[in-house]
Amino acid sequence: MSPKEPEVRPEAGVGTDARVERTRGAVLAAARRLLLDEGWDAVTHLRVAAASGVGRATVYRHWPTCADLLHDVLRREAEMSHSLPSGRLREDLVAELDALRRQLGAPALAGVLAVLMERSLYDRELARVKRSVVAEVSRVLRQSLRRAVDDGELPDSLDVDLAIGRLLGPLLYRRLASGETLTPAVVAAVVDSFLSGPVAGGPTVE
Repeated sequence: MSPKEPEVRPEAGVGTDARVERTRGAVLAAARRLLLDEGWDAVTHLRVAAASGVGRATVYRHWPTCADLLHDVLRREAEMSHSLPSGRLREDLVAELDALRRQLGAPALAGVLAVLMERSLYDRELARVKRSVVAEVSRVLRQSLRRAVDDGELPDSLDVDLAIGRLLGPLLYRRLASGETLTPAVVAAVVDSFLSGPVAGGPTVE
């Protein structure tokens, strides 16, 4: 379930949409810098307004809570990391997981995600942010898996959520829990392990 996006209330006048988008871009860029450079507690309306040059009232109007700001920063980060599917299953899985590998390779971003996982256990607003970010991170994988089921490359019995866990889980564990450096070879091994074994009780994928 996707969370409600923060509402933007544009002002009247010609060129309003372009100004709103520039304002949103400046605010989110400033919030991203603060998040990666200083951590979660730096992302406040006051600090973001000062760093972006946008009035604090405007920041509050577009993002009523700090969780709304964090949601849009992390969601945008996830959107930017996707690969372009080719329609070839193994190639698409490797490309998408490799895009995630490169994102997780940034220590600051990996740290932000680790804190999100931890704080979302007891903060309902951050739990909402986490659900939305996870949905976006897994979106292209989900599309590729469903296409493969429709094309007969994967069995109809495939549990897509379980499959996504088998693909994402090893990378998140190695990077966020074990602190390992992920390599393209690790990504390829994860994909090949998934494709060569029984998939959700279905036949072995050749």
